[in-house]
Amino acid sequence: MPIVLTDTQEMLRDSAMTFLQENAPISALRTLRDTRDPVGFSRELWQRCAALGFAGVMIDESYGGSGLGAVPCSGPPC
Repeated sequence: MPIVLTDTQEMLRDSAMTFLQENAPISALRTLRDTRDPVGFSRELWQRCAALGFAGVMIDESYGGSGLGAVPCSGPPC
């Protein structure tokens, strides 16, 4: 069953993909892994994601989120 995204969901997907491609390349993730970084993630990157509103995508608007909810997965790798 194909998933049809709304225009807003497509915009969010495209925005997130572009942001992560530019700011979180696989090489940066491998560096975190290979150096056994004790935090395990980039605090700076997380702060930037939060500033863009990514952390509140599934949170209801009444609680300060975007209220976009989850999109069900229709197959592998879900």
